[in-house]
Parts: sequence; structure tokens; C-alpha cells
Amino acid sequence: MIIGVDVDEVVANLHETWLEWINARWGLNVRQFNQWAVDEQIPQAGKLIYEFLQPWVYDEDVVLPFEGTLDALAKIREKHLILFVSSCPNDTAPAKSRWLERHGLLTYRDSFLSAHDKSDAPVDILIDDHIGNVLAFNGLAFLVNRSHNEGAEWPFRVDSLGQFVDHL
Repeated sequence: MIIGVDVDEVVANLHETWLEWINARWGLNVRQFNQWAVDEQIPQAGKLIYEFLQPWVYDEDVVLPFEGTLDALAKIREKHLILFVSSCPNDTAPAKSRWLERHGLLTYRDSFLSAHDKSDAPVDILIDDHIGNVLAFNGLAFLVNRSHNEGAEWPFRVDSLGQFVDHL
């Protein structure tokens, strides 16, 4: 089987450092990453919060892998292939790929696909943190629990990539 693994908020702890940037830029104390929390406190920001998503965030290791990610990926590789499927705004795809390689997450056996629309991703199972991606995917998808999707209805939820491995 081919397992599709999202990068941001599945293997990369992006939101923690993104919140730090948002709070510093606008003088806030937002503690959970969700658009509505930001919109309520800084309605003038709108899409400006996405300025953070630049290649340097990955090239300079501003984000780090979640604990246990390397081990979970190794367990998946024992029986399956991995295709990292990630939305890459602001030309971040090359930087994300380098970041995955540098942290030992993307190996010679794996592939990387930049895709905003993951509905037809060429994978058998998708694991993602965005409810829209799991709803649109044409197959079995697992939703990784994060503050921005806590109210979403989805039957297959996990707290981490390691917990996903337990389901395999």
C-alpha cells in the first residue's frame, strides 16, 4: 500500500512556531491555532498571517518534527510505501522536501508531491490534519487531531502518526 502523509501538523510542528510569529507580529496571545481565533483578535490581518509560510521556515529549521515521527515512519516503511502529500504555498515545496530529507524523514524509498487538492492523491490511505482534505479524499483517510479541527465530525481520528501506525 501507499500511505499518503501530510507534512504540516502531521510530521512538522508548524503551528507552534507560526503562533509565536503571529503573536509577536500583532502583539497578541493566541494560544490555539485556528483561523477564527486570529480573525477575532486581528480582523485586519486576514491572509497576512500566511506570509509566514515561506521557504526560510523550512530551510532554517524554524519548524521541527513532532516527537516520535521518525520511528512511526520507519514502522510504516516496514510494509508500505510513503508519499508525502503537502500543500505548498509561496513556493515552499523544494524547502519542505529538503527539510524532510535533512531530518531523515524522506528517504530514497519515499516520494514527495506538492498538492493543494489531495482528493485524487495517488495513495491508498491519507493521513492529514485538514478536515477538508480527508472529506474530499477518494479513499480511507485519517484525521490527526489538532485544535483547528476539534469540532469536525470524522470517524477515523488519531492524535499522532505513531497512533496511526497502531491502526495499521
